[in-house]
Amino acid sequence: IAYKNRQAVDASADYARGPIDGLFFRGLVVDDGRVVGGWKWSRPTRKADPTSVTLTLLTDTVSADRDRFAAQAGRFSRYLDNPVELNMEAPR
Repeated sequence: IAYKNRQAVDASADYARGPIDGLFFRGLVVDDGRVVGGWKWSRPTRKADPTSVTLTLLTDTVSADRDRFAAQAGRFSRYLDNPVELNMEAPR
């Protein structure tokens, strides 16, 4: 947020949708050094329920990208010691 120019992480030339409002003020989805979306999560109301993680993607992704995002959700699940339900919102 402190950088004047975000060109190094801005994939806007590749965006398949408009930027997400407040994108740089939430979790960022970064792939190969470029911002390709944002993410948010919500804590479950009961420990037995999964944590919901939603990726809002700015660019089209291939299955290998989605597999890497799912692997990172698995790491987050282990960190939280709670299952994670991953939702990916594709560009419109």
